[in-house]
Amino acid sequence: MSAYQLTPASKSTIREEMPILAKHAGTWEGVYRYYTADGKLVGQHDSRILCRFMDEGNYPYYQTNIYTYPDGRQEIKEFPCVYENFSKVVIFKIGTIEGWVKEDSDMPGDTTCKLYWERYGNRNIKFYEMIQTDPDFKHRTRVWQWLLDGKNILRTLINETKVSDTCDEYEDYDKNNIVTEDNSDLIIEQLIGEKI
Repeated sequence: MSAYQLTPASKSTIREEMPILAKHAGTWEGVYRYYTADGKLVGQHDSRILCRFMDEGNYPYYQTNIYTYPDGRQEIKEFPCVYENFSKVVIFKIGTIEGWVKEDSDMPGDTTCKLYWERYGNRNIKFYEMIQTDPDFKHRTRVWQWLLDGKNILRTLINETKVSDTCDEYEDYDKNNIVTEDNSDLIIEQLIGEKI
């Protein structure tokens, strides 16, 4: 990750330099489904994702993930992201994880973004995500690959619909439920019974 130690500018050009990512601005709702490496569904929950772009300040991209579980429990994760102008790489560091977001759109009409993140405490756990949308950016699908020592142990499949082009009407979430530490080891133990 050291190649991406970036210093944010006071006036961000992220919208112009990452136009595909910028079209994700707004509120998305969907379902996360977790599958073992051999394809068995082992868990799922609802989601609301708030994607915000700001022209000024230290965090030109700020994402909030709100997860609602079948038992009614809610978990909230916030991702303040930095961007250095002209880099075309968004960086996030929160709690025990750090990662990046890039566009991967060399072909006309491609809407692909890719993400990578890892844990400070256990660098043997790595995550890769691929995001695709429809041409109008109203529906998107995301796939996470969970790798432990280079071997796939879980996949997360996410289907979402954009419910608003802004986040304003969805900002009333309970700030007391914000989780600041990565809990992927707990998720792995709960879903596939493997301690790491």
